[in-house]
Amino acid sequence: MGFKRYSCDVEIIDIKEICKNVFTFEMFHKEIALRARAGMFLSLLPNTETLRRPLAFMDADPEKSTFKVLFSVVGKGTKHFSSLRVGDKISINAPLGNMFLMPKDKDVEPVLLGGGSGIPPLYFLAKTLNNTGKKSNVILGARNCETLFLKEDIKKFANLYLSTDDGSEGFYGNSVELLKKLIADKSIKNPFIYACGPSPMLRALRTLMLENNINGYFSFESVMGCGFGMCQACAVERNTTNDNKKEYALCCINGPVFNFNDIKL
Repeated sequence: MGFKRYSCDVEIIDIKEICKNVFTFEMFHKEIALRARAGMFLSLLPNTETLRRPLAFMDADPEKSTFKVLFSVVGKGTKHFSSLRVGDKISINAPLGNMFLMPKDKDVEPVLLGGGSGIPPLYFLAKTLNNTGKKSNVILGARNCETLFLKEDIKKFANLYLSTDDGSEGFYGNSVELLKKLIADKSIKNPFIYACGPSPMLRALRTLMLENNINGYFSFESVMGCGFGMCQACAVERNTTNDNKKEYALCCINGPVFNFNDIKL
C-alpha cells in the first residue's frame, strides 16, 4: 500500500470542544484514513495565512474513511481553525512523517508518556496497541487537572496514570517523576517508552531511561512549515559521537519519531 501523500481539501464532518480552547476535528478522506498511523502527522492551511500548521493524527477509522486531529487555540492559525463549522473544507497535506514502531521484545510493557499536544499521537498509539491485544500504560502530565484531556477515553483501552504540577489530580509532580516512582515500586517492571512532549520533559526522561537501560521512541515537536523537507525549518541535531562534525535530521521526513537517543536535546 505504501504511504502516498495527498494534497487536497477535505470536509470536516464533526467538531467538538473537549475543554476550553481545545478542539477535535473529524475529517473525511478514504485514502488518508487508510494510511494514517500513530506518530504520523498532517499539515493544515489556515485561510488567514500561508504557513501550514502540523498536527498529529489522533485517530483514524479506515472503515468509515475518517480521521481525527486535536488542537489548542494558541494563535491566529488555530483561532481560524476553531471558527470552522461542520461541512466546511480545509486544505491539508497527509499523511506525513513516520510512525511509532512496535517493540521487538514481546515481554516489554509499552509505556506512553506525554501531555498537552503530545497526547493525541499517544492516544492513537494506545488504541492501536489495544487492537493488537497489547494493553499499554499511559502516563499523562499537565499543569493542572483542567489541562488533562482524553483521560476518560484512554481509560477504555489502557492503564492510565495522571500527574499534575499543582497536585490537583493524580500524582503531585511531573510525568517523569511519576514514571520513576512506578518503576521503583515495580508497578511497571519492564518498560518500553513512547513519549511526545516538550524538550525539558524528553531530556529528563532520556536521563531516566539511560540510567535504567530502557529503550524506546520519542516524537519531537518542531516547526514543520512544509511537511516534506523543502523548507528545512524542522532540522534537529543528531546526538552523534563525532564532535568535529554535526549531523542533522529533518523532523518532517526523518521523523518526527526517532529512537530516544538519536536527537540532541
